[in-house]
Amino acid sequence: MQIERIGHFTGHKNAVYCIITTGNDSFLSGSGDHYVVKWNVKNDKEGILLSTMPAGVYCFLHSDKMLYAGCGNGEVHTISLENNSDTLKAPVHKHYVFDIVQHQQQIYSAGGDGSVVKMNLKLEVETSVHLGNFKIRSMVMNTKYNQLVAGCGDGSIKLMHSDTLQLQRSIQAHRENFSVNTLCISPDNKYLITGSRDAMLEVFDIADDFRKVESIAAHNYAIYKMAFNPSGKILATASRDRKIKLWSADLKFIARIDDALDGHKYSVNTLCWLSDSVLLTAGDDKSIMAWKISD
Repeated sequence: MQIERIGHFTGHKNAVYCIITTGNDSFLSGSGDHYVVKWNVKNDKEGILLSTMPAGVYCFLHSDKMLYAGCGNGEVHTISLENNSDTLKAPVHKHYVFDIVQHQQQIYSAGGDGSVVKMNLKLEVETSVHLGNFKIRSMVMNTKYNQLVAGCGDGSIKLMHSDTLQLQRSIQAHRENFSVNTLCISPDNKYLITGSRDAMLEVFDIADDFRKVESIAAHNYAIYKMAFNPSGKILATASRDRKIKLWSADLKFIARIDDALDGHKYSVNTLCWLSDSVLLTAGDDKSIMAWKISD
């Protein structure tokens, strides 16, 4: 496998916590400096300031022509991508908004106050649930079973009905009090994969009552983000150990991106795929890097 850095996007004044693609060659970044910046992958010299939030930006959701941004003050904001204007905001959590996901015409936010909030697309709260005295770092929607899965600061995952947010089950996925920072469902919809501060990837068989089927010592320090590329053939993981690792669909190690490739010098906080062969990564070094990955 060949890996080449094809872009290094600088300009943020604080750590970058979220990146998201918006179509074609463009993507957005959110940072602790309160800025939402728009970039073109073919031009790493200049970004366009899209919006300034009232607090650090920790997560994004791109829905149609609207961007939802979760902030460190517990607010969710919407930004129109048609005219680059802020449209709505809602104070939905007491503390950080760490993740936002969408299911049909509802969005769900995960908060540092231990709650999950369900809203409509206008940010009107429909229902909420308090899961515990810990941060909720991540969520994923299991659409086959109308189930929302939350990754929690106590090392557990909480399974809720997506309509009512009624708690269906709690599973101790990782070591106690080692937060579950990232979640994803395998491309074949068979497995739930969790990544944690304990540096492990844990794999659960969804159809077999979430039985744990594999444990992988994936990194040296906390895993913060993971995502499959659009074809589902490669899983990328980002870690506090400054490394990005690439895995096959069956979770066999393929390659790493680190200092040897002039990678990030500090924690890698987030990543996303711009295409099947272009990976974007970002972290505490206040920058975003683009990587071309080919066989």
